Amino acid sequence: MNRKRVVSYLAGLCLVSCLAISVSAADNAGDFSGTWTLDAKKSDAAPRRVTDLGAPGSADRGSGGMGGMGGGMGGGFPGGMGGGFPGGFPKPKSKAPTAPAEQPPLIIEQAADSIRITNTVNGKPIVESFLLDGEEKVETVPVPNSDRQGKKKTKVSLKGNKFKVQEVTETGAARNELKRDFELSDGGKTLTLKIKTTNQMGMIVNQTEQKLVYHKP
Repeated sequence: MNRKRVVSYLAGLCLVSCLAISVSAADNAGDFSGTWTLDAKKSDAAPRRVTDLGAPGSADRGSGGMGGMGGGMGGGFPGGMGGGFPGGFPKPKSKAPTAPAEQPPLIIEQAADSIRITNTVNGKPIVESFLLDGEEKVETVPVPNSDRQGKKKTKVSLKGNKFKVQEVTETGAARNELKRDFELSDGGKTLTLKIKTTNQMGMIVNQTEQKLVYHKP
């Protein structure tokens, strides 16, 4: 009888400890909320191509890839900045260099159980909401130029000063993965967003990376 009481006591103590750790982790979560301004000097102007790979173990490994997913989210510089014309044509002469347009801010609203991100792309606001329940979200998405439906899986995590979003979209032969890692620093005044895309179409795989740095008052 005494042994059963000891086992029950230890089990209860373990449960209380686990709950305390869970609450502590939630309390220690960073505050991502605010209006964040892009630091263009410290950010990548456009996604960088990491590598072009064939499917692992295939003869096509190393062949040309398909285009990336573009600027991702976060208000980067779609299409890159500057650069000459393809084919060796010189740049047109200009009287003075033109400064890049100021990028719209990234707005983040954070609650106890969710995070809402508003980003402006091509002048249009894009709003995303993520639940912080630890569950994977599965939804159907339309396939461009087709009547078929694809599947999109989204998983998020918030631990300390790091908020991560992983999205995988599968539409037949295509598989696109988008990873976004948000990290706070400088006492919560600086937000670094690292974006990584992995796009696969058949035997061809293309990867890109981009880093965006934001500040708030």
